[in-house]
Amino acid sequence: MNIENNSNELEKSLRERNFTFTQAKLNEITSFAGFAMIINLILGTGPFTVPFFAMEAGLVLSPILLILAMIVAYISATFIIESLSTCNAVESYAIARQSLIDNNIEKESLFGLKKSFEFTKISAIMLGTAGRLITVCIISFYLFGAVAIKCVAAAESLSSGLSYLIYGDGTHLNAAIGFDLYYVLLGLFALFVIGFCLGDISKLSTLNSIIVVFRLLTVVMLICGAVYSMFRHGVTPISDLPKANIKAVPSVFSTFIFYFMMHHSLPTVVRPMKPEKEVKPVMLISYVCSMVILVWIAISGMFAFGHFGNDCEQGFPCKINKLYNKNFLGIPFLGQLVNLYPVLNIATTPIAVFVLRNNLINLIFTNQKPVRFTPPLLNADIGGFATIFESIDDNCQYSPKRHSKLYFTQQS
Repeated sequence: MNIENNSNELEKSLRERNFTFTQAKLNEITSFAGFAMIINLILGTGPFTVPFFAMEAGLVLSPILLILAMIVAYISATFIIESLSTCNAVESYAIARQSLIDNNIEKESLFGLKKSFEFTKISAIMLGTAGRLITVCIISFYLFGAVAIKCVAAAESLSSGLSYLIYGDGTHLNAAIGFDLYYVLLGLFALFVIGFCLGDISKLSTLNSIIVVFRLLTVVMLICGAVYSMFRHGVTPISDLPKANIKAVPSVFSTFIFYFMMHHSLPTVVRPMKPEKEVKPVMLISYVCSMVILVWIAISGMFAFGHFGNDCEQGFPCKINKLYNKNFLGIPFLGQLVNLYPVLNIATTPIAVFVLRNNLINLIFTNQKPVRFTPPLLNADIGGFATIFESIDDNCQYSPKRHSKLYFTQQS
């Protein structure tokens, strides 16, 4: 019997005993807003670096590695959704026991994503105190670094982009105005991000829906710029392109995995998404679309610039640069617009700050007791699956003794 049938039978059993469930009244986001957030998180820096690493791996191997990285990332993302569902079920059962006194609570699905659980709280329930501390340390260090990199990249690209648009040079604007515009833009960007992250993540839905349109337009410009270069400067012969460089697999595959790694923000993004039944389809569509976009950018870049040997500093056109946007600086107007792409991270940086804020708050102010999952929970029958919830005592704490007694009574 699958998990869905198990949850339905368990829910029916609890309701027959007058157990009820509660749902936090939080703001919701649409499926498209969720799609936009996931796309923005995945395509943050990938389009600017994927052609270089694809050239390292080869024409045949790089798409295979991108597809494999996408599959691994999506499967691990579904594990997180299942963990969120399990945590909601544990807490819903605790509320259900309390509802024997107060029956004025609306009925909802036991395993629904009713309440937001950040990784700090999930690890507290699943892994205990030590697991909680390890989890929050990893997430905090990563998010601090990610936020800093995005803020710096956005300020630097906007400063140089404005200078290119006005003077055709990346530094002349600072000399003209008499100060370094980068630091002013960095401060403004930081204030903007902090202002957005003070509220609920639903406030970011409109911003992300708008930004994803500009992000996809930039992707179109990257592909069109590569096609323009092919028509003007020739197409790289297939025989001149590397096919499969096995030695590059470790570095290239780890980079491709990083492109799809938005799992740290997944609990925050999917919890308010409605309807819940569309969460996994939206995730799958977002991952597949991102993978297809990255493959297109990589292959078009290889055929457009794979036959050049000079660096971009020596003139255009040039070989594929580590930062792919530099390959287009020789194309009037389009190159300058493409160079502003990192500014679009204005939509995803508040999400990272929001997730970091919630995890730190949960660590400092929440005293979540761990729930120890023992082997009977892994049984396929509803009795074994239900004992973990039946083993929560009247104080909403897990009792191994009661769990064992209930399980072996059901088995007999």
